Amino acid sequence: RDKLVTGVQTCALPILDLELDVLHMPGAPPRVVDEDDLERAHRRGFLSDALVEDAWQLARSVINSIES
Repeated sequence: RDKLVTGVQTCALPILDLELDVLHMPGAPPRVVDEDDLERAHRRGFLSDALVEDAWQLARSVINSIES
């Protein structure tokens, strides 16, 4: 913990954003958003084919968990 900055946890862990988000609003079914961000990152070479597939599998898993 950085004693000079209140409320901020510092660490050396890498962070990877797979771009897809699952949005679940009250009264509406969950849905995937930001597909265009995922496609852009893939096209630019920031995400491999395998990571794109992992992102979609994880999004589907989250939706299935919400719906069950």
